[in-house]
Amino acid sequence: MNVLVVRYESKEGRRLNSQILGVDAKHTHSDVWTTSAVLAALLWRVARVSADSIRSPASSWRVFIGHACWQIAKDASGVLADQIVIAGKKTSDRWWTQRLASSGAKKIRTRGPADSVFVDLHL
Repeated sequence: MNVLVVRYESKEGRRLNSQILGVDAKHTHSDVWTTSAVLAALLWRVARVSADSIRSPASSWRVFIGHACWQIAKDASGVLADQIVIAGKKTSDRWWTQRLASSGAKKIRTRGPADSVFVDLHL
């Protein structure tokens, strides 16, 4: 079920340009990997595999959680550090910044998440 949730949240997060849905999809994805590692450890335990083989997959959840934390922190750090949101790369962004500049605005600065942009400017 979580795999379906990850796919849906990822798709809708891209469609809506929502960082919250994207981060939640990554969090749920780490849950999927952790659950998979625990299930694999349980199956190996039932199959009576050696103790070293059991401990390895059971402790691999730390790797999955660490990777998910790194991805979430990397995505959130741009918002927290006031990364430029509208850099003028897309045609609509260029039009928007050119329109502001032609209106007499100076020192235009954008920040915040991509789905809710804040603009600081001097007129």
